[in-house]
Amino acid sequence: MKNNIETIISNISIIMVLYNRKPDKSEAFISLHESAKNLNTIFHIILVDNSPLPLFTKSELREFKHFTIEYLHNSDNPGVSKAYNQGVRIAKENKKQWVLLSDQDTTFPIDALKQYINAIIEDSTEKVFVPLLHFTQGIFSPVKYSMGRGWMLSTIRRGKHSFKKYSVVNSGILIFIETFVNAGGYKESVKLDFSDFVFIERVKKVHTTFTLLNLDCTQEASFDVNTTLESALIRFQYYCEGARNMEYSHFSDRLCKFFVLLRGIKLAIHYNSSQFIFRSFTSLNLRLKL
Repeated sequence: MKNNIETIISNISIIMVLYNRKPDKSEAFISLHESAKNLNTIFHIILVDNSPLPLFTKSELREFKHFTIEYLHNSDNPGVSKAYNQGVRIAKENKKQWVLLSDQDTTFPIDALKQYINAIIEDSTEKVFVPLLHFTQGIFSPVKYSMGRGWMLSTIRRGKHSFKKYSVVNSGILIFIETFVNAGGYKESVKLDFSDFVFIERVKKVHTTFTLLNLDCTQEASFDVNTTLESALIRFQYYCEGARNMEYSHFSDRLCKFFVLLRGIKLAIHYNSSQFIFRSFTSLNLRLKL
């Protein structure tokens, strides 16, 4: 069993996307390192830094002895979709079989990596394992997926579920690399918002299920954090671009336009700025006319 566990560990790469936050200030990086330390082993981690300037040098991270670190810097901030695709290419070059995707804002429990390993051992047919993600308003992921968007759940049982009914967000997904590749990876034109839903829509064409582990993580949702008007406008622009570049049926396209406009109105009220509504209409006009 010990050799089996060591083999699985050697076949996993963690891919973490960073933006303007050093690894040692990242909840995800710190908590996953503690999880590796708890297993008294070393995990391979790929840090994809989308910040304008490099966040760190490797010498700054020598104290994190339970990670073997590879680092890639994208000064042009191409988005999380391209970052995850880049990470998977690096993982493949390192002969890995699994990737654990993470953003910088997820806090993992100390037994997280052990639970992922046990899940692979216990179910050799499953190719996608996910945690239950919590945030201040309740369950962040999984979500009920319907009409081109995710709807929050009040509860969901642990175990195997169908992607026909549910979707999941990026952070915390452990996925078999072959499944990732066969699905076509992430759509890079969907840079941030909706990247996870578009990715899962691709995945379910080649693998229809996921297993929700008895693993609870905490997510700092970007919309759950107080930001300046300028930052909120930049983030909303990503939201609009993501919606514009999703892969839709015509019916879902109409619904998405409605949700973009609704989000723009809510933000306009919150920030007392009509700029959100203006950007909503600008985005909608780039799609098919209603």
